[in-house]
Amino acid sequence: MANVTRGAGSAYPASWIVHFRAATGFHHRFRVRDEDGVLELRSHLELHVLELDHWRHNPDLSTPAGLLGWMRFFTEAETWRQVPRDIDTPVLESAMSVLTDFQTNSARNDLSRSRLDYLRVQNTMAAELAQALADKEQALAKEAQALGREAKLRERRKHSAGPGACRVADHRAAPRGGTTG
Repeated sequence: MANVTRGAGSAYPASWIVHFRAATGFHHRFRVRDEDGVLELRSHLELHVLELDHWRHNPDLSTPAGLLGWMRFFTEAETWRQVPRDIDTPVLESAMSVLTDFQTNSARNDLSRSRLDYLRVQNTMAAELAQALADKEQALAKEAQALGREAKLRERRKHSAGPGACRVADHRAAPRGGTTG
């Protein structure tokens, strides 16, 4: 079993902290198989979980060079200005470039995130306003239909009752204490 928690305040927004109980080593590889266990997506999909805390407490320098480079990158790169020569590879250079860009352009990234957040809020408010307006228009249309039906019904009653009915209706509508004609 594993305990999984979201990495709060992490420099890597999609990072997860995973602690495997009773696991040895710091590198775990998972492969995807079908339910029958026959087909495996080994060449297409493989998930590597690196337990950084375990590595920090017990670094294994006999780790294969590629994995050693990544372990050092994830645990030390925040203090580097460039990738150390002993682990320098094009992939780690690219990762270092992304990390450097985030570090040197944090103000620009914060401004960009703030702008995106503002736009999301504005779009949400515009959508809610449009929905409220549509709901109001629909309610007014229903009310207008009801008033139209009511007016037609009154008109039918008025014409079907004849002229005497109008006087009775007038009599009922006269104020109290008044005279009827």
